[in-house]
Amino acid sequence: MKRGKKAALLTLLYILVNAGLGAEDYPRIEPSPWTSGIGSLDGPPAVSQLIEASLFASGLGEQDFPEYRNRIHSLLSGLPGYVREKSGALPAGEAVLHYLHEKLFTRYAEPQTLIHVSLNTGRYNCVSSAVLYAIAARFAGLQVEGVVTPDHAFCRVIENGTGTDVETTNPYGYNPGQKREFINAFGQTGFTYVPPGNYHLRTGIDERELVGLILQNRISRLQRENRIDLAVPLAVDRYAMTRTERTEAEMRKEFINYTSVLNGERRFDEALEFLDAVRLRWGENDEYSNILDTLLYNSSVIAGRDGREEEALARLSFRHGMGDLSEESFLKYRHILGDGLIYRYSTTRGPLDSLTELERLHDDGLISDATYSEYLAVLHIRRAKEIALDQGDLAALEYFRDHELQKSTDQRIRQAFEIFTHNAAAFYHNRFVALFREKRYREAGNLIQEGLDELSGNPLLLRDQQILRQAQNP
Repeated sequence: MKRGKKAALLTLLYILVNAGLGAEDYPRIEPSPWTSGIGSLDGPPAVSQLIEASLFASGLGEQDFPEYRNRIHSLLSGLPGYVREKSGALPAGEAVLHYLHEKLFTRYAEPQTLIHVSLNTGRYNCVSSAVLYAIAARFAGLQVEGVVTPDHAFCRVIENGTGTDVETTNPYGYNPGQKREFINAFGQTGFTYVPPGNYHLRTGIDERELVGLILQNRISRLQRENRIDLAVPLAVDRYAMTRTERTEAEMRKEFINYTSVLNGERRFDEALEFLDAVRLRWGENDEYSNILDTLLYNSSVIAGRDGREEEALARLSFRHGMGDLSEESFLKYRHILGDGLIYRYSTTRGPLDSLTELERLHDDGLISDATYSEYLAVLHIRRAKEIALDQGDLAALEYFRDHELQKSTDQRIRQAFEIFTHNAAAFYHNRFVALFREKRYREAGNLIQEGLDELSGNPLLLRDQQILRQAQNP
């Protein structure tokens, strides 16, 4: 399918989804203006923008922004004078760190990422303290960036062209490798300081990515709580704020995670509609093909077992028309649907009805030749057994002959034919033995001939016939 046509179909579907087919139940996939605005900047964000972005990232309601914005400005108002007062004894970056630990930070709390909670309680972790330090350092006129390690985050301040690490969780964290007080105290956080020389364990990030770590921590918590629906919009906002390949990949991962949740709940159409909206808004991705295949496979299996043929065919035809399914895949999923339909039919209906349905499904191209042959054998044998129970094995053999099953190369049919033949021969043989013992030779001879007329060349009956002749002609 040409891209233009596919895009038009996706657009139409997206409009329908968001117009009332359940879009109100989906996680938000449009970034918030707070994050897209800061993410679109060419240069570093202003301090005021960092403040608002950090409050939004912390999950604070917009109605509370003015209060906490004022509280941050009130906190920062005394910073310039403090830095000037300490200028003879401390570098500005270190003075900023001391100021925060004197005026705000009271206790380290590993899960406490949220800026407004730090302002309310003084509790902080590496992320919230690093973000507040970055805001304060920028307010003091310093250049600052973030640093992340496998399990930690801190800041790096640039003064007079020299970069210095700042472990914001510790009042002695300015240039931490040089301070015994820091080394003695830092262990309480549970993290390991990674010095500048270990570049393979450190990644430098800008201020927007540093604020984005608040969202990352919130996402991680929601993932642990299996609230993927709430994690999706946070991942969208994080990418919109940072615009990095890593956060884009993690956003797409959350899209897949949410789609997988819907798949697990058998909400297949909702999952497909959500995935379409994502593809339209954020573009295609190779991973979407895998989850799309999973959705179509599972939905076809379940629809077949539940007998929802028209629904499943409409879904597959639509996806085929959109270009999501190749001709080969379209046929494969139709066969998966058909397999479920004939299985359901064959386990809930009699063999005659099931054989009729089998023919229809095969004629409609919903089951493969191999599946058709498989069920044809099974259902004919079931029908023959029904006849044998009701009318005897000879009637079952007649059924086989009427359908020319005795010519089949299928091992199961051949084996069933042999069993019915053996049982029918045994029926004649047992009656023959009773007549023979009573020396009713004429009746016994007529019976054996009748049996051979039905079972021509049967070894057991031929042997009985030979025994009878010997008895009649000693």
